[in-house]
Amino acid sequence: MGAFVRFYASSVGAKVVMAATGLVWSLFLIGHMLGNWQVFQGAAPLNAYAHFLHTHVAMLWTVRTGLVVTFALHVFAASRLTLANQAARPQAYAKKTNIEAGWASRNMYLTGAMILAFVTYHLLQFTYRVMNPELGGTLDALGQNDVYSMVVGGFQIPAIAGAYMAAMVLLGLHLSHGVASLFQTLGLCHAWKSYTHAFGLLFAMLVIGGNLAMPVAILAGWIR
Repeated sequence: MGAFVRFYASSVGAKVVMAATGLVWSLFLIGHMLGNWQVFQGAAPLNAYAHFLHTHVAMLWTVRTGLVVTFALHVFAASRLTLANQAARPQAYAKKTNIEAGWASRNMYLTGAMILAFVTYHLLQFTYRVMNPELGGTLDALGQNDVYSMVVGGFQIPAIAGAYMAAMVLLGLHLSHGVASLFQTLGLCHAWKSYTHAFGLLFAMLVIGGNLAMPVAILAGWIR
């Protein structure tokens, strides 16, 4: 534990922790998206998937706990690096020119904070049913929670679908820079810089497109 704390306290360690925890969340996003895609197959597969998750309590809470821990480590590492950079240059540039840094890389904290706000709302709506409780609480023919009706009913409301789609765009911006930075932390950026940035963008587009497909299909009436 002491060795990890010392490693985490270093700038190199903080960057490695950010890369590792970012990778964990990136893999989770892909798995979460693939699970949710069962909405395209109809009510039975999606409800069965949700039922499986909620009846395997130990597995579910192990994953949730791991995600919370990695998220906390990611945020703390990012905060430490930001504060360290500010301390290294306490006086701001008289004129700052961003040559390579794009909007996403300069606003990772902003996109991260907005994504966190959306995730909180998303959990309150679809997991804990605090927000829009009228959308949940029904059972399907097998006596399982009718998650399909909750998802379809939620995304049929333009405000909810719009908020979700806006959050996915922010998530994509965050991922495009974060995934490319992961390669930089691993020392691959200089040799394959164009490829790592392209992969970061491609990964972000995959996650955005995959998640946007659901509310778009529901709003268009292709899923009822």
